[in-house]
Amino acid sequence: MTLTNERWNENLPDVAESRIVMHDHKPALWIVPHDDNGSDAIFYVHGGGWSLCSPTTHASVARRLAIACRCPKVSASNLSSVSPIRLRQW
Repeated sequence: MTLTNERWNENLPDVAESRIVMHDHKPALWIVPHDDNGSDAIFYVHGGGWSLCSPTTHASVARRLAIACRCPKVSASNLSSVSPIRLRQW
């Protein structure tokens, strides 16, 4: 069950792309702002210790971060079994 708090995601900023992608059989939220600089990306960890909330509950802050930094952002739901080597291949 994914916890959601809809008020956190009211008035989501518009972005060029927002979708769920899979890596190592795990879902992640991929966000690309309209003015992507084309050279950087952010790996965002929402701080719930992978036990509370999810990337989708923090979609608003993740979108705002991607827009402010002008680069794509990806955040994973659970990295407990993802090795650092596999993470670099993302």
